[in-house]
Amino acid sequence: MVKWICTNSQNNDQRIGVERDKSLKSRSSALFTGTALVKILMLIGKFQAFRITCIMLILGKVNNKK
Repeated sequence: MVKWICTNSQNNDQRIGVERDKSLKSRSSALFTGTALVKILMLIGKFQAFRITCIMLILGKVNNKK
């Protein structure tokens, strides 16, 4: 009976450790997903700013020729 209690507590400790590992992995993957998303959005923003700048330059050249 005592042996069963000891092994049961060890299993509980191992189970708690596994749950901690899972929560840390989910946090780190969420952080990775978040940072990847931010990087993608920043890249899109830079591309959009470049396009707008090019369009403004073209429009400026067209207006100057008239």
